[in-house]
Amino acid sequence: MKSLLIFSLTAMAATALAQENVQKQTETINLPTIQVLSDKQEEVLKTPGAITVVNKENLRETRPVSAQDAVKKTAGANVIEAEGIAYIGMRGLSPDGSRKVLLLEDGAPLALGPYIDSSAYYAPIIERMERIDIRKGSSSLAFGPSTIGGVINFITKNPTKDHGNAVTLTGGSRDYKELLIEGSSVRNDSGLLVNLFAKDGNGSRDNTHFNTRDVLLKYGGALSDKSYVGIKLSHYKSEAELTYLGLTQKLYDQDAYQNPAENDVLYITRYEMDLTYDYQIDGRSRFSTLFYVNQTMRDWWRQDFSKNASGDITMAGTNKGRNRTFDVAGIDTRYFLNWNAGEISNDLQVGLRLHTEDMRNVEVKGATATARSGVIDVDDKRYADAQALYAENTLNFEKWTITPGVRVESYRQSRMIYRKSSADFNQGSENRNTEYLGGLGTTYQLAAQQYVFAGIHQGFSPPRVQDAIDNNGQAVDLDAERSVNVELGYRSASDNLHLEAALFQLDFSNQLIQATESGGAATGLTNGGKTLHQGLELAVRYIPEIHRSMFIDLNATYMPVAKFNSTRIIGGADREGNRLPYAPEYMVNTAVGYKRQDWLASLQYSFVSEQYADAENTVEGSVDGMRGVLPSYGLFHLTGEYQATQDLTLELSGRNLADTTYISSRAPQGIFPGMRRTFYVGLRSAF
Repeated sequence: MKSLLIFSLTAMAATALAQENVQKQTETINLPTIQVLSDKQEEVLKTPGAITVVNKENLRETRPVSAQDAVKKTAGANVIEAEGIAYIGMRGLSPDGSRKVLLLEDGAPLALGPYIDSSAYYAPIIERMERIDIRKGSSSLAFGPSTIGGVINFITKNPTKDHGNAVTLTGGSRDYKELLIEGSSVRNDSGLLVNLFAKDGNGSRDNTHFNTRDVLLKYGGALSDKSYVGIKLSHYKSEAELTYLGLTQKLYDQDAYQNPAENDVLYITRYEMDLTYDYQIDGRSRFSTLFYVNQTMRDWWRQDFSKNASGDITMAGTNKGRNRTFDVAGIDTRYFLNWNAGEISNDLQVGLRLHTEDMRNVEVKGATATARSGVIDVDDKRYADAQALYAENTLNFEKWTITPGVRVESYRQSRMIYRKSSADFNQGSENRNTEYLGGLGTTYQLAAQQYVFAGIHQGFSPPRVQDAIDNNGQAVDLDAERSVNVELGYRSASDNLHLEAALFQLDFSNQLIQATESGGAATGLTNGGKTLHQGLELAVRYIPEIHRSMFIDLNATYMPVAKFNSTRIIGGADREGNRLPYAPEYMVNTAVGYKRQDWLASLQYSFVSEQYADAENTVEGSVDGMRGVLPSYGLFHLTGEYQATQDLTLELSGRNLADTTYISSRAPQGIFPGMRRTFYVGLRSAF
């Protein structure tokens, strides 16, 4: 019924689009939204913390194949590749499920359950985006939860006249096929956008076929000269042969791209609606409100298996379905005021967010390897609701800005287990917590478009409900995850050089170390104790004065410290001082490109130094493939574009040109290779 509603609305929108197309104006309608970063460069330069803006031109120059691939080029970001799932870690934080980073789309949360389980099993398609705003250490007060590693806001395209209508056909390696239909119209003070997307193909490993469909509808505009409204409807459906089962060392050495789990399938269906409203009270104050609601069905059927001591995997004739339904709703209201205290200009932000969510978890034992029904083994329901209030005030002096802020976040988590081990159980519990966070940021203008910034902010991240309340329905003694994030940096922008350099430190009084299946090694979450992350990030974009058509990009991270900073007994030994898992010391992304009016070419290189897969810092690869070093690797990529006519464009991209075989992850259950050499060719027709 919901799918029919979405597609009916899309059909009506397409009809309206055709009728309005002849009357549309020349402008773009920017629908109201909750912003992570301003869209004004001068305000972005004055942000008191490290940031990255991936704009429309950056996306065109690199042609990322996924949302996580687009983020991968950000200084500080460590990304694990997985089709349709975002595994993003920042500044040495675990990339497992992107749990330490808040992912948003147009200001609304993307996680299936931000307080129940913030794992990013869903990632939006990059083809519907026009920009990505990334804010790191200074983001923990205006947004939440789970912002210790920062906030990533994917911004969808807005209605526009210029080449707003287009059809793009793309083909690629391993039977890849993609269709993107974009329709856009602007009429007077309102605009309409329709995006229809479909892709089908096979991943780098055997038995990794995927099929994705996505529909996006946006409409809105001015109600009056002071009020603006927008609505966004979206439907996503994916069927992908994804598995938790990686390779043992023996199997990886035989064939890195084999996959014995030929019957594992992940089904995701998602519906979402956002309503936005902006009201300009006067020239100095305004309200902005976002109401969001979404439902996600995530069914994952995985075949049972066993491993032996020599590294063989035997697939069983049974499976298990881990099937979950998430319902999320919330309202986020913000008030902005420019006011004066004597001769000091102030910019005040006050925000209130009310949020609720629940998740039904049903685990089913299947009698065959391909079963889609069976005996209910586990049945439980998880709830969370949260109230958050924040306030920030920026004092603007001649060259200085000083921004103190505070956030109060109160949340309740509960779990009721109706069935476990195939028998009725009916036990549950709940936890209530309130967190008080503070922060201070500042900038100093050295010269025109040159700023020094610094900040110190507290961050926290709630545990998942399944970790806070165990499988017996009992509350677990699991401390909140808390950190103090410090930054010091420099930022400048000119016609030919954009530069940002930042020193950062994340000092955790307690970091929850992921030990879930997807985190590898064991099960459950555990208190990791004190941890310390220290490093340097550098982001440069240079356009040579003598060659304005050329561009050079560099994003680099050096993180000498990412360690357990207190007593940590694992395997009978104290691991204090050990390096944290999945925290490479060096990461580099570079691009050299050339752009003319009708063509573009860009060569990119990315490097990731070696990483440990476990807290013990095991060097040799274990038989099961789950422990051992992930060796360093470097990859070359290529992007090209040729505009044959004003309305016809040929697109080309190649990933991993040298066909380097490398280990992307040893979690959840063994070795996962990175993407092998892949080519894409597309044809875009605008009208």
